[in-house]
Amino acid sequence: SMLINRWRLAELPGFVPGLAIFCACGLLSSALPAQELVEITVLATKDSTGLMQPLKPVSRIQVREMTGVAGTAGLIDQLPGVSLNGQGGSLQTYAIRGLSRGRIQTRLAGVPLHSERRAGVSAAFLDPFLVGQLELLKGSGSALYGSGAIGGVVSLTPRYFDRTVLETSYYSEGNQRMFGLGTGVDHYSLGFAVRHHDMSREVNGSPLNDGFERVSAAFSGHWEPLPGIALDAHVIAATASDIGKSAADYPARRTTVYPHEDHWVASVKLSAEKWSDRKSTRLNSSHQIISYAVFCLKKK
Repeated sequence: SMLINRWRLAELPGFVPGLAIFCACGLLSSALPAQELVEITVLATKDSTGLMQPLKPVSRIQVREMTGVAGTAGLIDQLPGVSLNGQGGSLQTYAIRGLSRGRIQTRLAGVPLHSERRAGVSAAFLDPFLVGQLELLKGSGSALYGSGAIGGVVSLTPRYFDRTVLETSYYSEGNQRMFGLGTGVDHYSLGFAVRHHDMSREVNGSPLNDGFERVSAAFSGHWEPLPGIALDAHVIAATASDIGKSAADYPARRTTVYPHEDHWVASVKLSAEKWSDRKSTRLNSSHQIISYAVFCLKKK
């Protein structure tokens, strides 16, 4: 015990100056002016559909920040973890971390898209001029979105025009020409796009059956008729003709053409905020019609 007491007495002279320095630093820091906070800019907008809840990390990108992309499938291909899959052109599909076809769910304005094609759903019928934001959920989302989302979810939000926009573009691949016009105010947005795509060619000069002609339009609206009550609506329509299906056996053995294709997608959301408990009640209604005919020629 004598050795312990002597050690404590020996350390005491050095402890007192250290305590004094600590107190002086605290007084000095309180006297200094407060530093300014660092400003952080969030580029992505809020999910207007309310369906992409972050159970897992969600990637969001603004389409207006991307240039040099000719189709909607090309926009989706810019997301990390996504690669193109299947035939090109207007029927181009994609894969998330190697999973594709019925394992990937695609949503447009909150509406899940369905197709009978074995290659999976293609959202290429909506022109990229009318797409505002892309969201990607990588990994299984079946608990929230159903069995069709075991590989992930791709969500597209229509573009909201707050002013009149006129845009035209040309792409050498397939001799593509696009004309787009959009306008809107605070409560609604309306846009349409016309795109013509001729047949592309491979590196060796062989033709690819990926041509099409398409007209697409998108309407979005937001109204607040009463305090605490909001109504959001989206209507997307697209019609296409002479849609070629690119395949390895073209043109030697088979030529497949979709003469006509129509898409109608609508979504309505009614939100009512209860002032007593600050909770929201949503009523979602959606409808989708996809119709097309196939014209196939086989060569003997």
